[in-house]
Amino acid sequence: MATKSTAATSSSKKTTKSFKVNAPAGTWKSNTTNKYSQILTFSAKNGFNQTLYKNGKQVKKLVSYASYSMTAKTPTFWKVSYKSGSTTKTLYLRYTATNKFTVVNAKNQIVKVKVGNAPAAVWTFTKK
Repeated sequence: MATKSTAATSSSKKTTKSFKVNAPAGTWKSNTTNKYSQILTFSAKNGFNQTLYKNGKQVKKLVSYASYSMTAKTPTFWKVSYKSGSTTKTLYLRYTATNKFTVVNAKNQIVKVKVGNAPAAVWTFTKK
């Protein structure tokens, strides 16, 4: 007796949300990790500022009035270069929505980042 095999075919389409990302101007608040949080501010007038908080109280201003530049590597993956003192540093951002991004490495992989006294953590920022 012969058996007949049939291959199942699927025409399912992968749906992804589409959103437009602009350079991250304005003020961004992070998630809280071990009572620490951050606020990043990108401003044409005041430059790039990064402030660390613990229990809602300012601990340290990590970056103040730094000049910065931004480059879109892909529509949702951005490179931010800023000058802190005499050193140029780089920050990579991956947008997950128009008002939300996560700090990633140069390969666009989510990584734990240590800032100031705060423990290494995955930092996600939401527009204030």
